[in-house]
Amino acid sequence: MWCVTRVSVVWSSASIAVTVISLVGLASVAIIPVMSHRNFYNHLLHFLVAVAVATLTGDALLHLLPHVSLTSTVSVSVYQYCTSVDAITL
Repeated sequence: MWCVTRVSVVWSSASIAVTVISLVGLASVAIIPVMSHRNFYNHLLHFLVAVAVATLTGDALLHLLPHVSLTSTVSVSVYQYCTSVDAITL
């Protein structure tokens, strides 16, 4: 019973957090066209695009750096281990 209650609390908390984060993003997108100063709007739009590009680039680099830092001998030995385990299980 305790585990079921704990799981439901985790799922409800996660759902609320995702909803709040999504609503903040939608609210910011809805506010931008309402702005009266066209010059400020253009600068803000360029800034937001730059932040989006930087975020995606940083995320890609952080995901690829561990693959680059592995040496070729580790990659070969992991590959050999995985293929030998697959051969044994077949």
